[in-house]
Amino acid sequence: MSIADLGYRKYVGEIKGRGYRIWTLAWNQFRSFWRGMWIKILLVAYWIPIVIMVTIFSVIPFDIIFIGGTSAEQLAFFEEFFLSLMTGLVASVTFGVSWVFFSFIGSGTIADDEQNRTLELYFTRAIHRTDYILGKALALLIAAFLMELPPLTVLYASVATRSPEGLSIHGLGILPFYFGTVGFIFLANALYIAMILAFSASTKSRRYAGISFFLVILFSEAIVAIITEFGGQRFAVLSVSNNLNGILNAIMYPEGFIGLFGAQSAGSDLLTNFTIIGGLIVLFSAILVFQVINKKI
Repeated sequence: MSIADLGYRKYVGEIKGRGYRIWTLAWNQFRSFWRGMWIKILLVAYWIPIVIMVTIFSVIPFDIIFIGGTSAEQLAFFEEFFLSLMTGLVASVTFGVSWVFFSFIGSGTIADDEQNRTLELYFTRAIHRTDYILGKALALLIAAFLMELPPLTVLYASVATRSPEGLSIHGLGILPFYFGTVGFIFLANALYIAMILAFSASTKSRRYAGISFFLVILFSEAIVAIITEFGGQRFAVLSVSNNLNGILNAIMYPEGFIGLFGAQSAGSDLLTNFTIIGGLIVLFSAILVFQVINKKI
């Protein structure tokens, strides 16, 4: 028997595909999020106002409000009430959850691996850098969706079922607006995930990554607001949150998705602006993450 037969041996087990590796990374990271105390506190904090509002909507006798007007006037009042309420709540919940969640919890996505010296262990196996980053990003996206979407879904259902003519807003039904909300949540979180991964990869401390992420968002919005104040509204397109809010308003008023993809519409311009600015941020963040990981492994 040659010495080769006694030394290194070929792996004879089952080799999983790339998708399985990405999902395994995402699932393990997702489980680590939910083992912590902070995410449970945040979850309760975001559900409390939703439960209160749902209770109020269930108790308020809307029929009293609608008495005295025609059916068209009643429906117009409800549509305006519904859309203005949901636009504000969707933006508040999405931005609030994203900023706080990524600052406190998502900031350790890569930083913790380096702090615990497990980053090198990942790449001793057949895991590409892209698999690692996609797995981490997917875990953040799933966690953010599970925190943001269920409360908004409950709120959508509770408010929409009080409509005097059923689940119909501008004659389109509720689903276009709901799926528009899902798309808005995805756009916002995809951008913030790219940013927090870049900050998390740049330091061993989740605290520094979270603080840096929060301050960059805060100060960048403040700087754009100052420039817009003195230079005019044309500089407002530099604000990511302004573009996101504009996209959300285009979804909600007046014809759902049509406002985003209509020719020469304000919604279409906002989507284009967000695609350019957000795309540059995502591209820069991805390059930074790849470069940092290359140097550390």
